[in-house]
Amino acid sequence: GEVTFSDDLDRIMSRVADEFAGVPASLRMAAVEDVCVFVDPVDGTKEFVEGRLEAVQTLIGVSLKGRSVVGAVGIPFFPP
Repeated sequence: GEVTFSDDLDRIMSRVADEFAGVPASLRMAAVEDVCVFVDPVDGTKEFVEGRLEAVQTLIGVSLKGRSVVGAVGIPFFPP
């Protein structure tokens, strides 16, 4: 059958719940208006344009009530 957005969202949310099971309840139960998520999909834009993909990162940060609480750096391109 056809996969719907709702099915995809349910699968993603289930995986997120599994991945963050160790996060303190105070963070998991935070009010949406207290949470800010920052995403820089291509940190290193100049390097990306120049083709130096090994110097490009994806950055994600989360703040709760204006205070940084978690961050992650991903390397989207691997050297050949």
